[in-house]
Amino acid sequence: GSASLPRRAPRANRGRAKSVANATRTAVTRGPRRAGSHPTTMRCTFVLLVLSCCTVAVLADDSVVNPPTGPIQGVVTPFAREFRGVPFGKAGRWEAPASPAPWTTPLDATKDGPGCPQACVLPKKGCPPTTSEDCLLLNVFTPLPGAEERAMNGDRNGGAGGAPVMVFLHGGNCKQGYAGGPLYDGTHLVNTTGVVLVVIQYRLGMLGWLTTNTTMPANLGMQDQIQALRWVQDNIAAFGGDPSAVTVFGQSAGAVSIATLLTVPETKGLYRAAIMESEPFGIPFRRKLASEQWTYDVGTKYAGCPSGRPVDDCLRAMTTEQIIAAQVKAEKDVLDNAHDLFELFWPWGFTIGDAMVTAQPLHAWQAGAVIDVPFIIGTNRDEGTPFIYEAMGKPASRLEYDVLLGVLFGVGNAITIGFEYPVPKNTTDARPTMARATTDGLFACGTRNGTSAVIDAPHTTSKKYIYHFNKVLSFNKFVWGPNYKECYDMVCHAGELPEVFHPNATLVGTQYKPDEQVLSTAMETYWSNMARNLDPGSAVPSAGAAPLTWP
Repeated sequence: GSASLPRRAPRANRGRAKSVANATRTAVTRGPRRAGSHPTTMRCTFVLLVLSCCTVAVLADDSVVNPPTGPIQGVVTPFAREFRGVPFGKAGRWEAPASPAPWTTPLDATKDGPGCPQACVLPKKGCPPTTSEDCLLLNVFTPLPGAEERAMNGDRNGGAGGAPVMVFLHGGNCKQGYAGGPLYDGTHLVNTTGVVLVVIQYRLGMLGWLTTNTTMPANLGMQDQIQALRWVQDNIAAFGGDPSAVTVFGQSAGAVSIATLLTVPETKGLYRAAIMESEPFGIPFRRKLASEQWTYDVGTKYAGCPSGRPVDDCLRAMTTEQIIAAQVKAEKDVLDNAHDLFELFWPWGFTIGDAMVTAQPLHAWQAGAVIDVPFIIGTNRDEGTPFIYEAMGKPASRLEYDVLLGVLFGVGNAITIGFEYPVPKNTTDARPTMARATTDGLFACGTRNGTSAVIDAPHTTSKKYIYHFNKVLSFNKFVWGPNYKECYDMVCHAGELPEVFHPNATLVGTQYKPDEQVLSTAMETYWSNMARNLDPGSAVPSAGAAPLTWP
């Protein structure tokens, strides 16, 4: 019932190299030549050894690429080429990102770089082992020769410029996560589908999302994402990718970012399609004045800045550790004393009303003010479960349920919602009911409402696709770890990621049952087809398989 990484088809000269190696091994272990044996045996052995060495040299060269930024040394695995910890930008603290300085000595990209500073509470495997403010890094996974042709049964549709490119933006409430998380390992995806995958990092928490009206620009985390997309345009061809065939996709905060990027005209042309997994459209973001007040409150109340000193000067003088400590204090206080929906679930995030982000993403979508590209968008069955159980660490009474409804949706709406989502009479825990209301209120309803408005907009010509993910995975325990037991039998937020990336080679315990393998193949195919052909159901997943069509 388990599924391992598929064996790759022979690459050019690989079968010949193996034969050469075997023939060489046979020749050198045969022992002394018998009298009268053929005189060319030793010459043949020497030639075979030379050919074998040459083949190894060619394979080794596959691990080096030469983009305009400078040479990069990666690694070649049995299933993909990997380039990890590649800098796409540079930025001082609370400064806009810029392109990195070019280099001439090969960059060591054989292992993950540090994550951006954070107080990570994700399952342990999803947290970076090291962090640094110098964290504008990305990972690139490229298929070995033949992967795309195999995926397309020999019909290579990536374009004359190379393979289609998929750029992934990780989730984590804009406060945690990193490109090296095992759920984002791209080995299986690129080997199976032939795409080039880029997984990016961006600044988080206080360092990515605070702003003042003077020297701390708004939405620096989003500016990092845009800088990464520009890097892809300038450099991805060296990795075998087609810069004109970029699809940007992301989950949770990554999906929020993409939904917002689609409302920013400056990003037009950096991608031609999008995929958004679990976009919490129901969460509003702070407007500019509220964000500036939040920055002041964080500095004075949680970071200890004196009232007579400019907050930005005070925060710049602090160590990274002091900033993260202040961030933890702020998050705990918000969780204990939240007064609205945004504060409870998203203390760090976008500022509305700056030069680029002019409206709430959902409002912009409802007005049809979205860059017209094909996209896939969807939600999971139990999106709200981990959020509610994190906010309420013990069983909740009916009274606590009513209070939380008022905090999340306003007192006026709470009465109506209470009728639509009643707590069962015999239950002693209202959290499951609260999770259902949160799933619909924050995720499903906004996704359907916003997407319908975009489809109906006069300028919309490209197709939009909606999905609903409801598969409980047999290995949820290994994905979520001991602190998220409520998700073992649920389809929680992020529950679709193992089916999109199929990371069983890097995430211990993810042994796929046959139906889970089929679903993973389907999702990898849908996602990569969107990148390749702007249509998720436009190709077959593998030789001999039936075509996949979007329902």
